[in-house]
Amino acid sequence: MDVLVHNGGGTARGPRPCHGRHQAQRPGRLRQRGARGGHGGQGGAAGHAGARLGTLLFTSGISAVHPLPFLGNIGLAAAALRNYALSLAEVLRGRGVHVGHVPISAALAPGSPASPEAVAEAHWSLHTGRDRHEVILGDLAVVRAAIAAPYRGGMTFPGTPRPRPRWHHAETDLDDFAIVSYRVDPDALARHLPRGFAPMKMTFGDGPGALVSAVAFRDRDFHFRFLPQVGIDCGQINYRAYVTAHGRPGVWFFGTALDHPVVAIPRYVWGMPWRRARIAIEADWDAAPARWELRAGQAYCEAAELPEPLPPLDGFAGETDWLERLTHPTLGWYRRGDGRVGTYSIWHPVMRPRHLAATSARFPVFERLGLITPGTAPHSVLAQPSLHFDIHTPPRRFRA
Repeated sequence: MDVLVHNGGGTARGPRPCHGRHQAQRPGRLRQRGARGGHGGQGGAAGHAGARLGTLLFTSGISAVHPLPFLGNIGLAAAALRNYALSLAEVLRGRGVHVGHVPISAALAPGSPASPEAVAEAHWSLHTGRDRHEVILGDLAVVRAAIAAPYRGGMTFPGTPRPRPRWHHAETDLDDFAIVSYRVDPDALARHLPRGFAPMKMTFGDGPGALVSAVAFRDRDFHFRFLPQVGIDCGQINYRAYVTAHGRPGVWFFGTALDHPVVAIPRYVWGMPWRRARIAIEADWDAAPARWELRAGQAYCEAAELPEPLPPLDGFAGETDWLERLTHPTLGWYRRGDGRVGTYSIWHPVMRPRHLAATSARFPVFERLGLITPGTAPHSVLAQPSLHFDIHTPPRRFRA
């Protein structure tokens, strides 16, 4: 056997850092793919060293070379693999076995610096040239500059500090996450709010208004921290309005639809306006354009990614403004079953949303509230493949 190639096949399900030991360990379980009948790892190294000839090649991602916060857990495994490969190269120097490492810093697509042909050529040149131990496919300087620069040329919103997770909190990953927003009349919205609450008014191109959103996603491994062994996966839709409560910004929840029997806990134990519903969410983030679809009874939305970046969202001063107000409210309030107001808080990293446009959409919850009509088009659709959430349970009674 002349060449053995190890390709790690892990995936990061969304932009998030590594938050705990179990997340750090998951990507270490990489699928191994050998070439020409070989087996990766130390066994392959020993076999080649015994034969005193041949080449060992390892492939990874750019997070092996440069830390990327949104690939925190995968980066641990990739960096360890690179360390092993380059250390092995030193150990086997002069013994007839050459070791190479190929970190990929570009899309695996035709015309890319990491096109299939370029990947093959990098591996072949390491085997035949035997004069170096690493070839980076792509421009590492470009990656570093993109990380250091503000997001998409204008993002300066730093997010909010993460409160220390407590044993009674919950956490989850929200897959196929989308915020479908509608512009509404502030006076119509105000009629649904308690005393001391007011719509967060915005100035749109043709006058004042307010916003409400249907936030839909698939919970993946929702669990309480004191019982991590019991997690649930299901669809969820939160119906919210952007408000201030005695001057504090946040969101007012009209209700939540959850596709799981555990809805009984928030509804009957905490008195929250939750109900059970059948929810189907599908997305293809790799399509051109990317597509996102929701079906939940009479509620539905079909959206596709826009071919060009949007100009500033109508009603906001710029990207920092809408990132903070539209995607990052951390306080929420709702009407409890006993008529009082309840509250709870959440935390998540700063979103890196993609801009979609709805080809069709309808949300009867907002229609019944008199905020929109069946033909109303969404103001915006912001979506992301995955987003980590901390939920500071249990909710509590709101005191102004």
